[in-house]
Amino acid sequence: MLVYMKGTGQFSLGSNGSVDLIGSKASSAYANMLFFEDPAAGANTHSLGGGGNMSLYGTIYLTNRLAKGSTSSTYQTLSLQGSPGNSTLVQGEIIVDALELSGNAGIQMNLSSNRIVLVSQIALVN
Repeated sequence: MLVYMKGTGQFSLGSNGSVDLIGSKASSAYANMLFFEDPAAGANTHSLGGGGNMSLYGTIYLTNRLAKGSTSSTYQTLSLQGSPGNSTLVQGEIIVDALELSGNAGIQMNLSSNRIVLVSQIALVN
């Protein structure tokens, strides 16, 4: 599946549940993409709750930092929340403007050593 957000929409997965989400097919235009925010969107905060088991297979792409001269008020933020006993697995990449971890959140990422991705722009956000 692909969750494609445009405009001012936000996604939020609540806490204390079990979630297994698998991104789009590798052969599709959005190869292995799970969450995609239109780079022209305004500032949004997206939330993935904790307290349960969450497995996300695919890339999370939430950034609009491609526009030169954009300000900090246009950040796309991903908030990962956790608590004791929480298990979060991300099989893919997390590409966001700002990543917030709260509670006892943790991320396990399994990246393929066989896949090479050319990146045309790299930036740090403080």
